[in-house]
Amino acid sequence: MRTMVAFSRPHTIIGTTLSVGALAILAALHAGGGPSWPLVAVVLVGSLAINVYIVGLNQVTDVDIDRINKPWLPLASGALSITAARWLVAGSALLAGVAGLVAGPYALAAFAVGFVVGTAYSLPPLRLKRSALWAALSIAGVRGLAVNLLLYLQFVTATGAPARLPAPLIALTAIVLALSLAIAWFKDIPDMDGDRRFSVRTLTLRLGPRRVLTLGMTVLAVAYGMVIIVALVGLPGLNGGILAAAHMVSLTVLIIAGTRVDLARRPSIARFYLLIWGLFYAEYVIFPTAGLLA
Repeated sequence: MRTMVAFSRPHTIIGTTLSVGALAILAALHAGGGPSWPLVAVVLVGSLAINVYIVGLNQVTDVDIDRINKPWLPLASGALSITAARWLVAGSALLAGVAGLVAGPYALAAFAVGFVVGTAYSLPPLRLKRSALWAALSIAGVRGLAVNLLLYLQFVTATGAPARLPAPLIALTAIVLALSLAIAWFKDIPDMDGDRRFSVRTLTLRLGPRRVLTLGMTVLAVAYGMVIIVALVGLPGLNGGILAAAHMVSLTVLIIAGTRVDLARRPSIARFYLLIWGLFYAEYVIFPTAGLLA
């Protein structure tokens, strides 16, 4: 069981689960009703399945790199066989496809985007992860755009409401997009040795860890600032005070953590990376809460 949990990369599973729940709540608030929990359950199953497909395929194709960068992962450590991992990846893709057909066209489209981008990210001939630009766009495109926009549309149209993207969802998508970019950049900072050896030209290898940290911090600070301003001006359907205050706290936490991270120590980098995931999770709590308290 522990091997399966590690293979699924739990921090990504948490993010996927929170995003599905938050989008269902936001869609219900916009439509003036309650979520369809059976639909939420089907979408969650499909979302988790495509999540496992993406992270699993990446591990299958990166065993040699992970033996250097992440030797504790199941395939790199030998706790899970390549054959078993391939079956898990294939089964996850099939399950996501079935869940998408049951849930509806927008969910199916979201899972299809995840499948196509996840495949192109890890497998040749494209293997987008070799390019710093395309790797970041792949992660941000799936996490920031496809998940938020398409799953929201699936939930809201299921209520009979028109397929529209309201301002609160646009604001959520914008900040999640910024966080997804930062995650894509920061995850490579501690992996320079393996990436350099296998010619994976990450942004960290191109610019250096300090510049990547500065770039990510700047993008996030700007994104948080914009959400705070928009919240104070007012977003329909959201409690602006709650939204602004929560993002002020998030920005403060980010700045303090960013000044304390030691780029020469892998544990310090890992803690900071997980903090960014924590800020990512927080968005899917903050926005529904601001909607419920509006």
